[in-house]
Amino acid sequence: MPVLITYDIKEPEFGLKKDKEIKREMLALGYIDRMLVMDDGMHYLPKSTLVKRDITPHIARHDLLKIAQKCGATVERLFATEVSMPVAITGKPFDDER
Repeated sequence: MPVLITYDIKEPEFGLKKDKEIKREMLALGYIDRMLVMDDGMHYLPKSTLVKRDITPHIARHDLLKIAQKCGATVERLFATEVSMPVAITGKPFDDER
């Protein structure tokens, strides 16, 4: 079952944004920013939401915290859960995210 992780990165006082760097690193680990929903096609996830198959929510949390530390960022919020019956609005891909 796929695991969905959504998170917020705390912005440092000096204004450097780490979101794109963290997302690139998570994508390199095999996380994806879209989900194929049976009979409904491809759905693009919100900006700081990713999904990966064959892991647990605990592994997703560990991966994100490790990457955030590597990037010098602080995770402010994080929620990871297994996805069994998604319902979505398709949306469009983020061109500037990679």
